[in-house]
Amino acid sequence: SPGSRRQRLRLRRRIALPALLPPPPPPPPPPRLPMLNAAWALWWLHPPKTGTSFRDSVLDYPWSAYRDTTWPQGCHQVLGLDMTDRIQRPGAQVVAMFRQPEDRLVSAYFHMRDLLRKPRPKGVRGLPRLEWPQSPVGCCWKDWGWEPSVFVRVHKDVAAAVPPERALARFTGCMTNMVLGYGCMSQHATSPADARRAVEQRLRHFLFVGDQGQWNMSLCLFNAIMTGRRFVLPRQLANSRPTSTKLLDPANPAGSAIATRDPIDGELWNYVQRRFRRDVRRHGVSPECCPVTSDPTALPQLGPSGCTRYPLQRRPHAPHSKPDFAPVRFPFH
Repeated sequence: SPGSRRQRLRLRRRIALPALLPPPPPPPPPPRLPMLNAAWALWWLHPPKTGTSFRDSVLDYPWSAYRDTTWPQGCHQVLGLDMTDRIQRPGAQVVAMFRQPEDRLVSAYFHMRDLLRKPRPKGVRGLPRLEWPQSPVGCCWKDWGWEPSVFVRVHKDVAAAVPPERALARFTGCMTNMVLGYGCMSQHATSPADARRAVEQRLRHFLFVGDQGQWNMSLCLFNAIMTGRRFVLPRQLANSRPTSTKLLDPANPAGSAIATRDPIDGELWNYVQRRFRRDVRRHGVSPECCPVTSDPTALPQLGPSGCTRYPLQRRPHAPHSKPDFAPVRFPFH
């Protein structure tokens, strides 16, 4: 009927109308709090497998002119042998996330194993994946600090499923090496005395020292140091580069115990734990006092003596990775 045709025409016009309207404007950028010291310029020290996701938080602030910000080439840039002077210059500040040493070493092993399982690009034959001169991953080669010949031997061991305690246990002192200005896998540090020297000469001057195993607390502490407010942004909870599994044999978890120790980084780790606990107390950081919010400008700037208590929110984590605030247990499974 004519009436029904007119109704159908009106309905079609109503359905087509939204397509004629301009798209909605993009949402405004999230509010960003100014630094407590406008002269600060950050240097992010990143030992391998200590939380690459932290880079996104550091990028919220100006970086030191000495720091390579390219990705992934500059990811694991060392401080440099003359960095002690740079640390003491006005404005230059080093920030770093650290990790329980044996846990970091084991995670490095499985990270390399995961990369070896990825498909080869066209035209590459006869070489293990991480021997490619132009690796699309851009990882675990010279940026990890070992010589190419050593790199090739280790990755052949990983590809042959040699256990971590045989493939990587001799590469101790990674975090100590990088604090001192050498590559992670360079084997420069040879004793706990080198770790004590790294702490005394450099690490104690760092603006921020975080614990990768306590991610929420570390990010809240970082934000408190940088802005004077305790909070965590939702995007800071994302794990951008999770390692798939920590099991040598997923079908036999009981047979996957890994017995390896890192006495050099163990000495450095003892200082990191003491420093982290001290800074947490100093800035009044606790799980209940660190809300997850997209608008930190709405939060009051409070001293460490009191805070508004919020529901505890944990970091989402991939299967087989440790949840936030979980204690480290031996042996690793």
